[in-house]
Amino acid sequence: HFITYACLWTDTFIKIFYDGKCVRTIKDKQILKEMNQPQMVLINNHLTKKGLNKVGKQSSDFQIKYFKYHG
Repeated sequence: HFITYACLWTDTFIKIFYDGKCVRTIKDKQILKEMNQPQMVLINNHLTKKGLNKVGKQSSDFQIKYFKYHG
């Protein structure tokens, strides 16, 4: 089962979708001012500092079926 994440990003709002449902809309002008700067895409499954992984599992599957960016 693949989960679909999407982001609709304009100058006036950012909408974040989870499996087709909008779960967050950002319209705060200060946040948008900071976010409407040059960005990069970072896709990461597991980013922690050494010693913080208390679960004991050192790896997990992270499969990306499809990625699309319109700039």
